[in-house]
Amino acid sequence: MRVRPAVVEGSSGDLGVCVRHGIPPSQRVDTVFLQRKPPKEFRPKYGVVRMLGVFAIAIYGFLAVVGTKRIEAAGWPVCTECERRRRRIRLTARWMFFGGLVLFVGPVLFAVLVGEHLPEPSESVAPFVTALFVVPPVLGFASMIVSARVSSRGDWPWITGGRVSQDGEWVVFDEPHPDFVAEIQPLLDGGGERRDT
Repeated sequence: MRVRPAVVEGSSGDLGVCVRHGIPPSQRVDTVFLQRKPPKEFRPKYGVVRMLGVFAIAIYGFLAVVGTKRIEAAGWPVCTECERRRRRIRLTARWMFFGGLVLFVGPVLFAVLVGEHLPEPSESVAPFVTALFVVPPVLGFASMIVSARVSSRGDWPWITGGRVSQDGEWVVFDEPHPDFVAEIQPLLDGGGERRDT
């Protein structure tokens, strides 16, 4: 379902059901719907990235954040199911981050505190001992990086399924509940809504 930004910005406090589940809200949150991909003019071009490397990617990243269309919705309705889903996602991200931190720092601390008191491993065991001190930090670092992505999925726009279209003219709701559609329909006056066919 596509809705004009003016309807989302002006009427979000009047909505009485959740967009995902169609049940009354347990709370109202201030959220910002964003474009999921930056506009084409802010995406990195191969030649520039090749010439400037990481510096070009940092510049494009900054420009993509600045150039991304934002639609603010004050008092957006979210239900207990949405809150529960958000808590699960955030808890998973925290476990991934702190578990990754333990895996990353643990072998280093072990080597510093106990390493000099351990006997030298034989040649047949040495690769396994090395793997014990290399693999966990690599997995831990990867887990910490991925936890940021998982945590971003716990933001309200992802939970509600709302995003700004690539042209910036619509707020798109993926799979809205029929009760939400029925409630927002009277708020749409002449071209405020378009159904994808």
